[in-house]
Amino acid sequence: MKIKQSIFVLIIGGSLILAGCGNNLQNQQDNNLKSKITQEPNNKIDDKKDKTKSEKITIEKAESIVQEDASKKYTNVTASFSNEDENGDYVIAVRNNDTTTAKEFYYVNPYTGEFTSDTLKPITQNNNSNLESDVVGLWHATPHMAAGYGDRYNFYEDKTFKFDISQADGENRKIGYTGTWSISDNQLHIIIKKEKTLQGGHLESSPSTITGNQIVGGQVIASEVKPFKTLTFTFDSEDDGSGTLFKTIKNGKTKFYKMGSAPNQE
Repeated sequence: MKIKQSIFVLIIGGSLILAGCGNNLQNQQDNNLKSKITQEPNNKIDDKKDKTKSEKITIEKAESIVQEDASKKYTNVTASFSNEDENGDYVIAVRNNDTTTAKEFYYVNPYTGEFTSDTLKPITQNNNSNLESDVVGLWHATPHMAAGYGDRYNFYEDKTFKFDISQADGENRKIGYTGTWSISDNQLHIIIKKEKTLQGGHLESSPSTITGNQIVGGQVIASEVKPFKTLTFTFDSEDDGSGTLFKTIKNGKTKFYKMGSAPNQE
């Protein structure tokens, strides 16, 4: 049976209006419904993709990415996690399996897996003759100090060291770590054996800190690190821009400047 389609002609205010009825109107409603149904799943898929992008890759995955790339350039090496830099990237060291010497550092974006690398500069024997004596002293995160100390290492003649965070970081309960150091293959190797944290205490206003507050009355607790952590630094030098040449040690993108040969006993 055929269904007639009708068109009504209305004249309102001198304007001609055509109004369709019958299955044309139904078809339009059906098309609108299909369009809505088709669009909704796409929005859900996009939401899922956005959520996936915000998830970090694991350290093991980052090591695998670096291992694959480093194996194209080196033999007998292993990629191992070193630390996270100030940008939040994973710092992965590529080390010789026999000597543990770091050949290159990779910086892996923890969300995308993309990376950059920094090939270590060779150090001549002439610059390395007195490295052990050069290490002893205070090494600071910046070449100049303001009102207080920033992040800093103190290396001692008995081959021990301590690291303390910036005095401006008044609310951080992880305040440093200690351990031993050694020189091999023209590089500085440190072993972190104990971490120092603040327990208890309370916050007080302090205009000299970044946040404006300082933990007061806390107790310093030294806890053994299991397993020990290791870091490797390379030696270099840098002009601060004013003509002053500083000795530096570098781990990935983290750098410290030698400020004096007498380590603090604080």
